[in-house]
Amino acid sequence: TCRDITNYKLSEKQVKKLEYYDVLTGCLNKQTFTTHMKRYIELKKEGEKAAMLFIDLDDFQRVNDIFGHDVGDEVLKYVARKLSEIARNGSTMSRFGGDEFVVCANIEGLEDVEALIHEIMAIFEDEVIIGENVIHMTCSIGVALYPLDGTNCEVLLQNADTAMYKSKEQGKNSYNFYSEDMSMALARKMEVEGALREAVGGKEGLYLQYQPIVETDTRRTIGAEALVRLKSEKIGFISPREFIPIAEESDIIIGVGDWVMEEALKALGNYYKQGYDYFSVNINVSAVQLREIDFMEKLKKCIQKADLPPTCVKLEVTETVLMQNLEENKKIFHEARQIGIKIALDDFGTGYSSLNYLRNIPLDVLKIDKSFIDEITVSKELSEIVDSIINMAHILGIDVVAEGVESEEQLEVLRQKRCDMIQGYVFSKPLMEEELSRRLEMEKIS
Repeated sequence: TCRDITNYKLSEKQVKKLEYYDVLTGCLNKQTFTTHMKRYIELKKEGEKAAMLFIDLDDFQRVNDIFGHDVGDEVLKYVARKLSEIARNGSTMSRFGGDEFVVCANIEGLEDVEALIHEIMAIFEDEVIIGENVIHMTCSIGVALYPLDGTNCEVLLQNADTAMYKSKEQGKNSYNFYSEDMSMALARKMEVEGALREAVGGKEGLYLQYQPIVETDTRRTIGAEALVRLKSEKIGFISPREFIPIAEESDIIIGVGDWVMEEALKALGNYYKQGYDYFSVNINVSAVQLREIDFMEKLKKCIQKADLPPTCVKLEVTETVLMQNLEENKKIFHEARQIGIKIALDDFGTGYSSLNYLRNIPLDVLKIDKSFIDEITVSKELSEIVDSIINMAHILGIDVVAEGVESEEQLEVLRQKRCDMIQGYVFSKPLMEEELSRRLEMEKIS
């Protein structure tokens, strides 16, 4: 009895292909690439050099979100095809997973590496056209050199990956060569991320301080900005300048943001019950939070839980956050204002500072960045700029807060310019909730 095994053989061939190659792009998969690289390094002769390039597509998730996963897959296949054309003369290329690719190439010197890097980055100079969709892409690259940065595959990959993340931190669309300092920075970053995850997971570590916002003419505290702090039992106090960017790079910022929202509004509810119905709290919101579908629902629930009127809540965003997804953010702000929540724009003057977008965005408060205030008493140019900002905001019906006011001289200049509110050490450093309560009580007595 004879049996046609053609289909069986074809299936077996397909299974073998799946074992060694990435299904979507046809590149070597991660496992096969790693196996090849181990053998490749074992066969290296003394004096021979190589470069491991770790390539990550910048903001690729946005391509999937905006154009759909089918278009995203086509972009990955396009990039893989272009990288395969570059990875020649003994070079090896792999799709490492998601939107990550790795290229390993023989080199004579640094000029060979830089030539390869520029070839790769040139792929992204032109727009990618998929059907009717026009997509602009960039990439971040990390480079580890053999034998300088490692003599085995795992170490080279890890170090190239570390250098790639440095490129991400520098604003993306760039490349970096690995250095030992990067490993130390990465270790610290992982340590801070671990502390954040523990804190968000319910263990102690996160807490809030409140920086008073004071009415210029009356010198009465009418609000405060909620400032999140982190103190780990293992590594001590961690500056917000360090842990906030780390949280924003991952999903941790959602947990941190939710916690801040709930705790700040709970505190505000306590003040409101004590008769401080004029008092409001500013809550900082990140771009990641604003992209959440249920962001407004969570905010409404927190306000209801704290038994507060929405009018005493201010959402505070920076210019950079605002402009990342302007049209969608405008919709969120319009929805917030419809129920009475106010919107404050932070760090004005450090980003776009465009009169045009101020006219079209629902804003209640403009916060002038500290960098404009520092020399306001000695710089005529800065004084005039601040004057213009205040006048412009008032014409648009927007109140103004000056941040980082530290002296009576600065305060007097801002009072003369009719700045509505002041935030800074001239009145108070950030306070714990109990300290803020005592401040409000003292003001009521006096």
